[in-house]
Amino acid sequence: MKRFFLLAILTVSGFLISNAQTELPQVRAKKLVSKVNNAVALQGQEWSKVNDALVTYYTNYDALEKQKEALTVAVFQTKVAELKVTRDNAVKGILTADQASKYTAFIANEKE
Repeated sequence: MKRFFLLAILTVSGFLISNAQTELPQVRAKKLVSKVNNAVALQGQEWSKVNDALVTYYTNYDALEKQKEALTVAVFQTKVAELKVTRDNAVKGILTADQASKYTAFIANEKE
């Protein structure tokens, strides 16, 4: 009986982990924009604009992930870095100077 429950728990855990890695770009963007909102206090249309920028980033990242096997590690890492720069520039372009500064600090903390 214990083995059955252990197997069931492992199966469900594996399913949840694999599902987390395949979330839609819109879902991942919404989660991140909520965190960004907590960090920078988005106003008015900023939330939807930042969300759109993050959906674009995650969509492009997913497309890059599909090409990963055909790329060298260095090329893949370079392309991911370029995507992040594009994402950050798009988000900062939406925000005020003060918010952009807070966003930069938020992103730095997320990397740690």
